[in-house]
Amino acid sequence: MYTIYISTFNKKVINVKHGIPIEVGAAQRDKFLYSLKDSTGDNISLENPFYGELTGLYWVWKNARINDEDIIGFCHYNKCLGIGGKKAEKWLSANLDGMITLLPGKIRNHPVPKECKALFTVLKKGDIKYYNACTKLFDDELGSRYPNNRGGNMMLCHGKTFKAYCSWLFPVLRGVRDIVGDKAGSDIYWKRYCAYIAERLLSVYIEANQLPTLGVNMRLKNWWIPILGKLRKTIGISTKNKLYQILYNKFGYHSSYKKNGK
Repeated sequence: MYTIYISTFNKKVINVKHGIPIEVGAAQRDKFLYSLKDSTGDNISLENPFYGELTGLYWVWKNARINDEDIIGFCHYNKCLGIGGKKAEKWLSANLDGMITLLPGKIRNHPVPKECKALFTVLKKGDIKYYNACTKLFDDELGSRYPNNRGGNMMLCHGKTFKAYCSWLFPVLRGVRDIVGDKAGSDIYWKRYCAYIAERLLSVYIEANQLPTLGVNMRLKNWWIPILGKLRKTIGISTKNKLYQILYNKFGYHSSYKKNGK
């Protein structure tokens, strides 16, 4: 079996071969574009404000029938890993415990000290190799020490590796949740702290277990965004240009990651 689950929030998903859309946070919604929801079976759908797309990842781990030899992937409605199925299968057949992820890059600090401290506290209580890997890759504010972060909460791997990763990831995030809590008064974006922290934890898991890893570019649903970005740089249009700002606000790629959190 070769399946890529695509998290969505009532939005049309990117075209992905072997892709299956899963509506996340479904327990708190009544409008859906797709039939598969993260609110059935063993789920944490009500925790979506804190976990974001990861409530979909949890559902796949707990409810999908996944054999060790299956190829399982996870991506988002508007972006995925830029690799074809045949190339992915070939690489994974030669690297049975490997993971295909985004190319490694830098991620800036996570500007909520309490949440950073909570993660280190949880990691210290578990297998020390994960704490050591985290401190090697990231500073005290979870900023990259060098281009090492394979963010996006996207991966493609065999079922055995997928299940092992989820079995480690979610107890760690549960420990962080127990310390940080519900963040009353925080805006909707910054309540998703488990999702932001998990973007670092994929790299931590890979480093701690020395997994073979293939990094690939991101493919966006709006394929023309990176092309326009290159064109802008070529002809020298400033990002402060009024026309650029109007077009970017209407058509550009917007991250939910803000500069200041609570």
